[in-house]
Amino acid sequence: MSLGFQTLYDRAEKAAGSRSALWLLGGVSFAESAFLPVPVEAVSIPIMLSSKRRIPTVIIIGALTSVLGGLLGYLLGWLFYEAFAGPLLGLLGVAEDVQGFTERMQANQTAGAWLIFLGAVTPIPFKLVCIGAGMIKFNLPLFLAVAMTGRTLRFLGVGLVFWYLGEPAKRLIKRSGPWTTLLLFAVVIVGFLGAGYLL
Repeated sequence: MSLGFQTLYDRAEKAAGSRSALWLLGGVSFAESAFLPVPVEAVSIPIMLSSKRRIPTVIIIGALTSVLGGLLGYLLGWLFYEAFAGPLLGLLGVAEDVQGFTERMQANQTAGAWLIFLGAVTPIPFKLVCIGAGMIKFNLPLFLAVAMTGRTLRFLGVGLVFWYLGEPAKRLIKRSGPWTTLLLFAVVIVGFLGAGYLL
């Protein structure tokens, strides 16, 4: 997974100023929400760092394609779990995690909506939540609304970080590598959510 992240990051960095970078972003964002085990930040971060003007575009494209990918994950869980989604999750070693999500979603729709939101915003793999929601046929309009809210906030959060910390972030990445930036961002998001929960 680390190799895939670095490869995508390098490719996005080289193409960051071109239109092909946005196509790469849309494709990775879509696939990451449905089945791809690589953080979409591998592509969104270098494009955002290439130019402030591209940050709003990255947020919009990333959020929309991510929710569309989440919808595919939902449909895979609903219609093709035995044939495709189940074997894929077993291959990734996360079948038990999805089972845990589905049990919580079935117990309470409000709790299920919060799980979908957390999967959309935090480093929790969004695809697991989407497939799990499809397995139990979670309310589709509610799923889409919560997913769009969460994914928009996630891309917006990354965008704000690099809008205000672009140059320092570039220096940090060159010195420590993109994985360090992703880890720091994950810590910030988790800390923010934890503080909100405690307050």
